[in-house]
Amino acid sequence: MKESASFAALALAIDNQDYERGLELAMGLSENYHASVYIQFTIALCLIQLGRADAAKVHLEMAAFLFSSCQDSASIEIDTWLAILRLLARTGLTSTASKL
Repeated sequence: MKESASFAALALAIDNQDYERGLELAMGLSENYHASVYIQFTIALCLIQLGRADAAKVHLEMAAFLFSSCQDSASIEIDTWLAILRLLARTGLTSTASKL
């Protein structure tokens, strides 16, 4: 599957709440786009929705790190959200995952 088709299929899977398929597609795309904030966040989202919050932690941490190293992350609001994501990733998402 071409990458553009994979991204379209990933968006469709998430829109349809097909998180198993979304995870499969995002993991495949992560081979070439492992430094993508969006791919890492999508993997975490799928894992959380599938009840695998512990496995999502590393992807949330990576997404937060990648995002914080972007030059566009100077906003106070964004920094606040990053701090929240890091905290959730470190402390466990089990009670918070359903609220995300």
